[in-house]
Amino acid sequence: MNWLYLTSPGIHYLRTALELNGIKTVLIDKVDKNLTTDEIIQILQNINPEIILFNQFYSTREEIKQICISFPKNAIRGIGGHDATFHSMTLSENEFSQQYSHADFVWQGEIENGFASFIRNFQKKDSPVCVNNINNRVQDLNDLPVLKHDNYTSELAFLVTSRGCMSGGCDFCTTPNFYHDGWRSRSVAHVSHELRNIKASGRFHINITDDNFLGLGEKDLMRGVDIIRRCGEEGLKLFIMTSVEQIVKADRLGLLKEFKGTVIKVFLGVENFNPSALRKLGKKVDIENHTYNSLSALNELYDNGISPHLGYINFNPETSCDEIEHSAHFLHQHNHEASLFNYFYTKMGIFEGTKHHERYTGRKDCIDFHGGNYSYEFHDRNTAAVFALLTMVLDHARLIDFLHFEATHLLYMNQLAETSAGKKYIELKKRSSEQNYEFFINALEISRKRGSLNVILDLIDDYKRKTRRMIPDYKKLIQQIVGISTHILREPLAYMDKIDTGESWQ
Repeated sequence: MNWLYLTSPGIHYLRTALELNGIKTVLIDKVDKNLTTDEIIQILQNINPEIILFNQFYSTREEIKQICISFPKNAIRGIGGHDATFHSMTLSENEFSQQYSHADFVWQGEIENGFASFIRNFQKKDSPVCVNNINNRVQDLNDLPVLKHDNYTSELAFLVTSRGCMSGGCDFCTTPNFYHDGWRSRSVAHVSHELRNIKASGRFHINITDDNFLGLGEKDLMRGVDIIRRCGEEGLKLFIMTSVEQIVKADRLGLLKEFKGTVIKVFLGVENFNPSALRKLGKKVDIENHTYNSLSALNELYDNGISPHLGYINFNPETSCDEIEHSAHFLHQHNHEASLFNYFYTKMGIFEGTKHHERYTGRKDCIDFHGGNYSYEFHDRNTAAVFALLTMVLDHARLIDFLHFEATHLLYMNQLAETSAGKKYIELKKRSSEQNYEFFINALEISRKRGSLNVILDLIDDYKRKTRRMIPDYKKLIQQIVGISTHILREPLAYMDKIDTGESWQ
């Protein structure tokens, strides 16, 4: 899906902070250049740097360790980012020394304040050093540099206009602890300078990577609307993340019409439609009214020519079959949202720095870090069986999800919902929704009744067969949309061309 082609904002802010302090840097962007681990090691060997800095994700811990071990030990190795910050905080002194023996230091918190002077004066020690900078946060985001956006090749531009969210936020999220003093934003004027740089770079599509672009109140909402207006004037297209509450508020104030034609997609923090599941997730909303508000937000976005993409968590350690059945009904009944299989499959991640990590650490059914992720057992064995069945068709389902996502993005980016391509899109969306929902409900019933192996295999084969038949239909639709589109992103289309039509699959 196309946000996966986006370069990491963090490494660009790090590079800029260092260069503003006279420190020469070379940027190695794995995502932007689609680099393998071996290619990164080769680049480092050619450069032979004095210092190597990594932005660590939970999924890249082992890769970073491998790179560090493979490179001569005279270079200083530093690791930072959300995962490095909170992972290091959970470790004892001995555990930290063991697990980060490949590093010289771990930097906790933001890097704009204090990092340049630290790295100038740092000397290697016998064991890794932990630097707590979590409270030394940029207070005025207008002090952040205006990035030029001339040092990455992706068709998608990124933009950071705010940091943080609610200071006492959702239990599954690391943001509240990383930005514990809440939501902060850049001014419209400051952001506008960067918008001009993005346009000058030849890009028209921007993924705004804020945790909550529209903030928490009416003043924050108006700031976001003003930025959207500026983007509209420049002919730029946006993908934003925000809350259900702010979309509902924008609609009540008559502001949502300002989004049309400029905001293409909204990543909407719904999380779930079931009140019981929301309580288990620790979602900080008015739970009793959340389903109604979510459906209102979805309907209003569609009415204004904007595609919602749900932040959705269907499974957590304590999920019951009744909860996921209730959730499935809502996804199926409203705007064919069951068309994305990923909504059914998404499992709550457990990350250091979250309340859930504190809650589940040490319990015998949770947590085991394996393969770059924390795994856990479901309390309910029927729920576990449903999840296992979903996993068995994931290879096929993700292909359709990719094609559906890209068709959606192209359609709304070019405002083609009322065309023949738009009508074909709705037909396919409904067909995908029916197919995913049928499989999910059947998987649920089989799990409850302990269906036989033959019944399970028949269900899986039937779903995969139907999925293979849909691939050429989605590819034809995307080609049709491309033929009448003004704005096109080429990189996703290149991946689409490589997808087999499925006719030769066994």
